[in-house]
Amino acid sequence: MTTSQTPEAVSQASLNASKNASTRFPLIFKTVWQRLFVWLTSGDELRVWKTSERNGETGWHAYDPTTGRSICVASDAEMREWIEQRYH
Repeated sequence: MTTSQTPEAVSQASLNASKNASTRFPLIFKTVWQRLFVWLTSGDELRVWKTSERNGETGWHAYDPTTGRSICVASDAEMREWIEQRYH
């Protein structure tokens, strides 16, 4: 026995699927862009970048290709401290 969905139910399901895809696209795009950026700018230089979440929280990230170390901290002061320790 099969059941059929009403046109309204099909439209709502399509709308929900479209909405989920549209909220994932920016995240996927951001991830791809960041990886492309890292690949294009690869070298021995320290890489530092800032991220902002929807809730307003910021994060500071760094990657040192020379040592392979990376870090993620909440404040720019913590990032500066980590960078200073790298050179001393």
